[in-house]
Amino acid sequence: MKSLPIPVRNAALAVALIALVRVSVWYFLGWQVQKSELWSVIGGSVAGGFVHQLLPKTSKTFITKTFRQILASRLTTPFLLTFVTLLCLPILMVGYIQISWRGPTAITVKVNSKEKTFSSEESPSALYQDRAYGMTFSSLNFEYGNWRATKKIFPLTTEKAQIPAWMTVASFPQFSETEEQLSMAYFQFFEIRYITAAKNKISSIKVSEAQRPAAERLQFIYQIINLAFSEPDLSDAKSVLIGNFTSRYPDDPWTPFLKAARYYAQKKYVECADALSNAGRISGYPKNSTARFFRGVCLLDAARDAQTVAQKQSRTNDAIESFRSAEAISRTDRVDGYRSLAYPSSIYFQAISSYYLGKTDETISLFKRASEFATGSLKARTLNGIGYIELSRGHTDKAEVALQAAMESDPNFPLARSNYGYVLLDKNDFKTASEIFEKNASDEKLRLESYKDVVLAKLALVFLSELSGAQIHDTIFQYLPILKDRQIQDFEGVVPEELRLAYIHRAIADGIYLSKSFYGLEVFALALQTRAYLEAIQMKKNFKEDARIDALLTSLSADIQHTEKLVSSDWLNRPEKGWFATIAKYRSTFEANEKNISSSEAATISQHSTEK
Repeated sequence: MKSLPIPVRNAALAVALIALVRVSVWYFLGWQVQKSELWSVIGGSVAGGFVHQLLPKTSKTFITKTFRQILASRLTTPFLLTFVTLLCLPILMVGYIQISWRGPTAITVKVNSKEKTFSSEESPSALYQDRAYGMTFSSLNFEYGNWRATKKIFPLTTEKAQIPAWMTVASFPQFSETEEQLSMAYFQFFEIRYITAAKNKISSIKVSEAQRPAAERLQFIYQIINLAFSEPDLSDAKSVLIGNFTSRYPDDPWTPFLKAARYYAQKKYVECADALSNAGRISGYPKNSTARFFRGVCLLDAARDAQTVAQKQSRTNDAIESFRSAEAISRTDRVDGYRSLAYPSSIYFQAISSYYLGKTDETISLFKRASEFATGSLKARTLNGIGYIELSRGHTDKAEVALQAAMESDPNFPLARSNYGYVLLDKNDFKTASEIFEKNASDEKLRLESYKDVVLAKLALVFLSELSGAQIHDTIFQYLPILKDRQIQDFEGVVPEELRLAYIHRAIADGIYLSKSFYGLEVFALALQTRAYLEAIQMKKNFKEDARIDALLTSLSADIQHTEKLVSSDWLNRPEKGWFATIAKYRSTFEANEKNISSSEAATISQHSTEK
């Protein structure tokens, strides 16, 4: 077998040596041949050849002679040429993707579905780098949390994959704990507490340059949640912030939660639930139980807005399923905050959902189970729920026990105080009841956190005044500030005053107790409607020809029939005493009227028969 001519052999060796040097520089020093550089070399060679053809003959002869002398020298042997070539080929067949991140010096990333740990020495810039190797022209799929990237390996070219700067440091305690506080703000009744806690944590975090992106992202999330749940947002700035957030952090696990918060603030409850339909499958923060729980809250509010009974039941049942799912997830949660808040909250809201479906026995059972795991104000809420239902059933003694336990669990919980006040009203203890409602009406903390409960306390004080025998004029005067505050008509100019007061009672029932802002108070609306009805019946005796009274009675009859469908049947069978006595009085009056009508009809039929 003939050996290669010396010029050809030396040319091949030159190419192999250049390739070996280039591979070594690329591999060990990181000086890479970019694809643009490769094309520029090829283009430059073509251009150089073209220019060589344009040179004078003497210049071309000199260049050609010089290269021939170099190539003709005995620089190598066939063995050395083969060795260098075999050395270059394996290196050219294997490449790597340079992966970089900020935060910890070591991270675990899935590469083609297999976990691999990357590590790096301390870097002054806190930008750490490592390599993921593979065959040339193959693709590597990277996964870290919710970050995904696919990179292809090219020879002598280093492709880079950089994990988002905020993601790797998000697991640091100061960031992960803040995200937990923000996600717990989605649990009803505790929004302000956890938003404030998150704000304090964010302001106390001292971040390095490497951690700044994570801190900026947290600030984004906090601002949107705060605008949705805590502060008024008349210009809808949160929508602009969400747009900026999604463009800056695409596929972030918080995106569906922030959109849901915006929809909730806009009272678009169906859209809120839809935004969270798949959020529970997203890994990372916030916890999956948050998605399931808040979706249930949205569905429960959507049930209140339902146009039909079937739609209300369907949405309520869906809400129960979401709460049960949240309960199952949070039962074994390792984070104390979720275990002590999410778990009992999920059971508590199942109880509320069951109450919406009229399942009072199941509701009490769920409230009792939730109270076993709840503490503080949440425990007070569960016990208050028990007391409320027992009160509705006329079991005043049982209600009193539950409500006193609620106030012991949280002495500052105003709803338990309010319901206990109604127990006292039912027991005709007007003095103690008045003290309780006075406290709620002047509670500045309650005014900031739940102004509607201040309104309810003020209404209760007016009711007490009525029960104590106040003059009609004085009663109307006490109602006026409340009507003005809630922008409800005060029927100024209507006479007699008895008719004006009946109008006001009906307006408060519709504008406050049946308002979507005051859910769960339908029985109070019923008490006022029946009170107005009985007032109209009394007026009818004195003003028989007044058509306004007939119109009011007709309207109130329709109102009462509608409201009776919204309350538990237990309310309709209460004894005739206390503030709710008007419900029982109305029913006895209504039944008596029905009997009178039937007797009258029977007498008329008998008279006609006799005449015949």
